[in-house]
Order: sequence, then C-alpha cells, then structure tokens
Amino acid sequence: SQKELAAEVGCSSRRLSDYEYGERPIPLAELEVMAGRLGLPLEHFLDEEGSIGEWHRQQRIWQRFLELPPEIQEFVVRPANIKYLEIAAELERMSVDRLRAIAEGLLDITY
Repeated sequence: SQKELAAEVGCSSRRLSDYEYGERPIPLAELEVMAGRLGLPLEHFLDEEGSIGEWHRQQRIWQRFLELPPEIQEFVVRPANIKYLEIAAELERMSVDRLRAIAEGLLDITY
C-alpha cells in the first residue's frame, strides 16, 4: 500500500502522492528505495519526455555511436556521406517486397 511504501521510504503518504503526481521531485535515494520495493529497475522511473528525457535519449544514442567501429564512425560524420545515410534510412523503412522489387530492377539493369 501507499502507507507501507511511504514508511519504508521514510516519508509521508502525502509526500509520496506528490511524487506520484509530479508535484515534487523525488530524491534519488528515495527513488532507489521505491524501485527496489516495487521490484522495478530504476530506469522505469526516468523521464522519457521533456529536457531530461531528451538528454537521456541523446546519451543512449551517443553511447551506441561510440560502440560502432572507428571506420563506421568516420563514415557517419563525413558530410559527403549524408545522402548514403538517408538512403539507408529509407531502405530500412521499406517492406521486403519493395526491397525485392528494387533489387530485381537493379539486376535487370546490370545484366
């Protein structure tokens, strides 16, 4: 219950309610206790929208970029390659049937 969780966190039920409705920021130490008590990872409570959510999103993207091989990083940051990246993004959104039709068209051109 909310009362039990508030007691475990060391705050009032009213304060816990304020946290729940976003009326008061949650100190990290209290959030860690709540996450543990509820059996949820801390990331479950992170803001997905707003400036903090955007910062977290950018950090995840940056981390994934850093995990790419150096030659791919170099390719991605070269301004001359932006069109190749845009084409790759468009291809990724296409259906398998559409990709197959494009591949067949390329084969027709080359043979």
